Amino acid sequence: MRTMQSKTSDRIKTAAASSVLLDGLELNASNAALQSFRRGQLTSDSLGGKPACGLIVSGCFDVYCVAVDGHEVCLNRLCAGDCFGIANLFGAEDPSGDLDKGEDLEPGINTVLKCRERSTVLFFAKQVLREALTRDLRLANRFLRLYSRKTGFLLQRIEQLSMHFASGKLSGYLLEREAGRQYVDLEVTKEELASQLGVSRASLYRELSRLKELGAIVTEKQRIRILNPQVLKQSALQDG
Repeated sequence: MRTMQSKTSDRIKTAAASSVLLDGLELNASNAALQSFRRGQLTSDSLGGKPACGLIVSGCFDVYCVAVDGHEVCLNRLCAGDCFGIANLFGAEDPSGDLDKGEDLEPGINTVLKCRERSTVLFFAKQVLREALTRDLRLANRFLRLYSRKTGFLLQRIEQLSMHFASGKLSGYLLEREAGRQYVDLEVTKEELASQLGVSRASLYRELSRLKELGAIVTEKQRIRILNPQVLKQSALQDG
């Protein structure tokens, strides 16, 4: 008669085989675990206090980043077949010894996954995947392709968030200095204005173009004329 551990190992192997990344990875009841979640439950890239990766076998999770001010920002939505915890696979807890002893790594992004519906996740130790990558070139290639896609997506998401941030900052700046005159005279260059607002120069120029397209402003050298303050108020409120 088959043991419960043997049945669990079969379920784990079946789950791993459904993943493009993990297919062929030696996972069983001794180095991996299946865990169920209800709607609203939270999880992260750890299991029992140890660094772990996760494969969503069924269901769906929203991925949140906790900012330094405590605000939660939704970065992504992961569903069946998606993995998490691999972006920082070679992080500070990596025992490979390749880093200089005196070299410190910045802590990873503090992310939390919130379950959207009843879900099942396959957890496995990050060390298992790290060791497998050194032995299996095809697995390493799949990992690098996935890592590249995740990095590209994150860069796009950061750009989207920074544009939203720039929108509120610029609109608030113009409303504060307009004071009923329907225009604002810039006493600094646009590069210096971007620095003052804490946004990139590119984000500032894109937001100026967006507001002009909406008919909210027109620019005249060092003067920004305000045509529709209501649009600016909406942008400022969104930032808040």
